[in-house]
Amino acid sequence: MFDSNTFTRIYVGLGVIQMVTGLQRLGWIDPSKTSEEDLKNQYVVVIWAITLLATISVVSGLKVGIKTLSNVAFGLGTLILFLCFVMDKTYYLLNLVVQTTGMYLQWNLFQVAFWTDAFGSLNAGEGRAVDGNSAATWWIGAWTVFYLAWW
Repeated sequence: MFDSNTFTRIYVGLGVIQMVTGLQRLGWIDPSKTSEEDLKNQYVVVIWAITLLATISVVSGLKVGIKTLSNVAFGLGTLILFLCFVMDKTYYLLNLVVQTTGMYLQWNLFQVAFWTDAFGSLNAGEGRAVDGNSAATWWIGAWTVFYLAWW
């Protein structure tokens, strides 16, 4: 129970920040507001809107509310995918799909899965990059914990 509630709060919290930023880029929210204090009201409104839609969907049941919500989400996603495919360079996008699939299979499945940043955990003079281009020693642990918690 604790984990479900915690992760739901993380997902909603990070999602709300992304939604408000997107609304700012669209110009629906004043883009000059940048501090957390300025955006607090917008965050609350978006959270209430999400909560209201989720509550209506759940109360109306699986066959009406959640089915309708999932059909609308699937339809909008398909429409956006279709529009991007048709309105952009189709040949380029097809090449990109092939190339990125190959990169994913080559890089992410093997190299990233076993990456431990062994050299990054060393101190200066022990084999760590001396040009200042290496990550902080804490980075790989913090990034991994955040990434695993997010997914």
